[in-house]
Amino acid sequence: MNYIDMHVHTDHSHDCKVPLREMCDTAIAKGLSAINISDHCDIWKWQRCDLYSAAKNSIIDVLDTRAAYHDRLTITAGVEIGDCFRNPKLSRQVAEIEGLDCVTGSVHSVFLDEERYPMASTDFSVLSDERIVEIARRYFEEVREMLELLHPDILAHLTYAARYIKKRYHREFSFMPYLEQLDDIYRYIIAHGIALEINTAYINDNRLPEEDVMLLRRYYSMGGRLITLGSDAHKTENLGNIFPAAHEILRGIGFTHACRFEERMMSRYAL
Repeated sequence: MNYIDMHVHTDHSHDCKVPLREMCDTAIAKGLSAINISDHCDIWKWQRCDLYSAAKNSIIDVLDTRAAYHDRLTITAGVEIGDCFRNPKLSRQVAEIEGLDCVTGSVHSVFLDEERYPMASTDFSVLSDERIVEIARRYFEEVREMLELLHPDILAHLTYAARYIKKRYHREFSFMPYLEQLDDIYRYIIAHGIALEINTAYINDNRLPEEDVMLLRRYYSMGGRLITLGSDAHKTENLGNIFPAAHEILRGIGFTHACRFEERMMSRYAL
């Protein structure tokens, strides 16, 4: 079976301490055939640090390392550009760095009423139900804005909000009230050839959440066929998380192939 992890972080990301070679060695041990390094470039930080140089250093690390693994593991150089609307010009400059194989677009922070709500660190336990709904709606609005501004190769973790609102803080949360927004996002990525990521981070029971599967069926029914699998690994043990089960679920929906990217060109492989 061909397992390709298109969303992997290294110590070039602010929240990961694992060097590239350690990720590569673990990927080989786990039976992965390829990994895409997509270190963070969160644009909201553009006034605090040199994001362009940080992204370039991650790409250089991949370019300098992958020859040593050429007969054992394919390693591609990607970047995860988050919250691109905070500085669209810089986002486009990062997306054009020489040697880049793949651009992943994401939203990590919601900006609402002049407040920033970072999804990973906001304490949703103290927010009202109404505020959570507002944040979720704004999250999907920002995803849609990001797609038009950045036009990435991959749309990352569309179900990101549930990871924290529901899974971490155990608040009531469903995607049902947001289906109109989600359908608009699906129509856009289908029309523009952007792949939808199946993100397997923080899934411990060897199956995708029921609503995630429902949304994938909805995407498929609308004609969506371009998908990638990404563990969003920040630790070696999370590489390729539940990929065999995810492949089986995707085949059950009707998907026959997943996507990967090299030199910003998409290719497809059988699930």
